Amino acid sequence: MSFVASVSDLVGRASPHTVKNVIIVGGAFAGIAIADSLLRTLGSKAKILLIDERDAFFFAVRALVPIGNPKNVDVVWRPFTEFAPGLGSTNFAQGRAIRLTSDRVELANGRAFPFDFAVVASGTFSPSPGKTLQVNRPDFEREIERISAALQPGKARAVTVIGGGQVGVELACHLCSHIPHLEVTLVHRSGSLLSSMVGISQAFRDTVLDRMHKLFPNLRVELGQQILEDPPIPEPYEGFTLKPQILTTSGGITLRPDATFLTTGNVPNSGFVSAGLGPQVLDAKGFVRTRPTGQIIGFPHIFAAGDVADLDRIKLAKMARSQAEVIAYNLAALIDTSEAPTGTISADTSATRPEMAIYEPFTLSARRVRLGEKGAVAEKDGVVQFLEPSQLSSHDNKKAGGIGDARGR
Repeated sequence: MSFVASVSDLVGRASPHTVKNVIIVGGAFAGIAIADSLLRTLGSKAKILLIDERDAFFFAVRALVPIGNPKNVDVVWRPFTEFAPGLGSTNFAQGRAIRLTSDRVELANGRAFPFDFAVVASGTFSPSPGKTLQVNRPDFEREIERISAALQPGKARAVTVIGGGQVGVELACHLCSHIPHLEVTLVHRSGSLLSSMVGISQAFRDTVLDRMHKLFPNLRVELGQQILEDPPIPEPYEGFTLKPQILTTSGGITLRPDATFLTTGNVPNSGFVSAGLGPQVLDAKGFVRTRPTGQIIGFPHIFAAGDVADLDRIKLAKMARSQAEVIAYNLAALIDTSEAPTGTISADTSATRPEMAIYEPFTLSARRVRLGEKGAVAEKDGVVQFLEPSQLSSHDNKKAGGIGDARGR
């Protein structure tokens, strides 16, 4: 059922005669795109504030690139202004949101910011190295240097990767490609790799497994196995341990890795939302419940976008950016119904002023998983093929080992 709300029904607290405070919590793909659009289009009509726990944009698409080559940190840790040139010191606050009420955001550092409108674009929690828990570049550099040093010859021989989703598969292949002395074991609880990946066929999964076996003699894949140790990564939790340990699988296999990486447990970063707005704003999996306009149900002046929102079950940067277009348009329409941002409304959102734009979930026709430097497996319109390195674009080869499908937030 389509949903189109009149701006006059929703604007409520908005008035074109006063400057509005707009806060965006989360500066990844969705959040930074919304900030950039509003900074360019609203001018003096609104004060835009982006809040993020990190001091820069974490480019998750290339998260694996620095592993084994710490000099490539610049590929991952990038200035916010690269994506939002108009963002200045008065438009940014670093901190972790702990509570969102109907009119303010509270941070762990004690600061609080009132708002007229807000966007929740806080993404998901997931461990290193697919993402990172670090919030400042120096700490991230030290983390990457520590991982890379621990995997060098003489320091590590065996590595276990727990979790056979896209990050786990690409991490295992990256390690085999870039640090070839390692013997890597990938353990996945399902009987098939990429079991939770949306928009792919079983033929795609089978082809990925077949190519991994053929390309990497130093890679072993154990399917239908669970690690019995709980937790498999000792405290303090970072998503990995660089110390030798003994792990046992549910099938009785004993592993003795010198380093272990956990690539499971992508969790919505939404606790601060329910802490202030109530548990009813989240679905059973912890995603923020929204209308097709991006507005949080029950709070028409607060929006949610990217991985944390339930707008789309597919969590990729492409979807996050499309959601950002819709929400930037709708925010501007609420703030000033006579001047919605030009150029941010896409063909997928046919609503025009003064109606609200609608986000329509994507139907993916193409997916891809990168197998280190050895190529990639792709599926488009049901056809599965292996792409040799020479078939990949120069841009892809520069980011070898990165996440083949841009994971959003």
